[in-house]
Amino acid sequence: MILTEHTVKAAEHAASNGLIFTAEIPAIVQDKKEDLGEVPGKVESGIL
Repeated sequence: MILTEHTVKAAEHAASNGLIFTAEIPAIVQDKKEDLGEVPGKVESGIL
């Protein structure tokens, strides 16, 4: 596993090399938006 700021670009690269399914990229985009707080979804565990 590689930690990166550019999750979506890494996923697109992985998909182009057959390492993940291209159909998974929208879910990765959504997850990244949640991480950045652009859309609701994730809650910081320390805030509960």
